[in-house]
Amino acid sequence: MKKMITILVLLIGTTVSACTCIYEEFSKRDFTEASYIVKGEIVKIEIDEEAYKKIITFKVYDSYKGNSKKTMQMTTGLGGGDCGLFVTKGDKWLLFVNSFNGKQSVSTCGKNVRYTKGEEETEEDVKRACDTIKSYIKKIKKYKREK
Repeated sequence: MKKMITILVLLIGTTVSACTCIYEEFSKRDFTEASYIVKGEIVKIEIDEEAYKKIITFKVYDSYKGNSKKTMQMTTGLGGGDCGLFVTKGDKWLLFVNSFNGKQSVSTCGKNVRYTKGEEETEEDVKRACDTIKSYIKKIKKYKREK
C-alpha cells in the first residue's frame, strides 16, 4: 500500500510539457506571421545538443515571401514535445519560417508541408501534399495582391 501511494504521488506531482498546436485552415494570418515562405530541399542537418535543437541548412528553390538567399539556415527542436519539425536530409518542403532576433526557425505548428516520399508515406500522401502546396501558393499570391 505504501508503494502504491508513493507511485500515485509521483505520478500526480509530475508535469509534462508537450507540443500543442491549433490546426486551422491556411489563412491570411499564417501568411502575415511568416517572415519567409520558401520551397526547397534540406541539404544538411546538424544537432546542437546543448541548445536542444537542430540546425537545418535549406536550399531554396522558390521564395514566396521574404528576401531569402539561395541557402538558408534555420533551427527547430529535436522533436517530440518541443514542437521540432521531423526532417531528413533530402526532404523537400514548403516552409513557413519565423524570425526572432534575426534567427530563423520552423516548427510542427507551422503550415509546413513535406512533399517527398518517406518511409511511412504512400504515393497518395505525396499527391495530397502537392495539392496542399498548390492550394497554399494560390492563397499566398492572393494575399500578396491584397497588400
